[in-house]
Amino acid sequence: MGARAARLTRRFWNSDFRKRRISWTRFREKRLTRRGFLSFDRNARLRTYVYLAIGAGYFLSHRAWLATRPGSVQSLVRIACFAIEEASLPRAVYYVMRYERAMQVCALRDALAARYDANDDGRIGPPEARALTAETGLAPRDLMVSCTEGDLGKLLAASYRRHILPNRITREVKDAYELPPAALARALRRANYRKGLAEYEGQRAAMWAEADPYLTTPYLTTRYAEPGDYLKWETWRRGGERFYFTGKYLLIYVRFYVVHWLTHPGETYSDPGPG
Repeated sequence: MGARAARLTRRFWNSDFRKRRISWTRFREKRLTRRGFLSFDRNARLRTYVYLAIGAGYFLSHRAWLATRPGSVQSLVRIACFAIEEASLPRAVYYVMRYERAMQVCALRDALAARYDANDDGRIGPPEARALTAETGLAPRDLMVSCTEGDLGKLLAASYRRHILPNRITREVKDAYELPPAALARALRRANYRKGLAEYEGQRAAMWAEADPYLTTPYLTTRYAEPGDYLKWETWRRGGERFYFTGKYLLIYVRFYVVHWLTHPGETYSDPGPG
């Protein structure tokens, strides 16, 4: 096959057809004139240079576009996933920290109420209020506010002084009574932040575990073939399949309407009437 192709190429090169139309000698003899540019001679030298300049400019601009073009559909979807992650998931840290703080306030409030509600009637009476204020500096209303509005620092300091820290606090911070109240509050905030960060990482991992299979689907990874891809059988096989199925569905579509027109010509040419 190679020897036959070489013979055909040599025969073409030595033919009069090639010498009349593609001749380096004639091309070199042409002058760079406006008349030579406007002529239809294939060996026109000036016009050839103009064509080469246009082709080089197109090639360079195309390569520059390839270097700066936006990403494929896959990369754009991945960017959208990153945007969703940055816009929504960091809030999980704040929400978890707020939830943990509210639960800690609730636990401290319940521990103080259980300590100073001597008659177990569910409220702090006047004698109990006086004892609460004298020993902790708190007012009964400090134990009645909602968990989200309670003062964690005041409740923590009061429970610390009376040595009635709830299990929710001592479980989070080991040796809680060996720390001053301010250091204990900072340790609780760090523990809450670690919980929020763990929740964020868990949600992030779950989101990408769900998104990654879709990001690797053939639809999202479709791209234009590069020159080297045409040397691979996969490129031709995929193109042949697309050509076949596109033609198949086109024929089905055309056949349906042709058959419908042949079997129901009245519907095609019927007068729709006014309006």
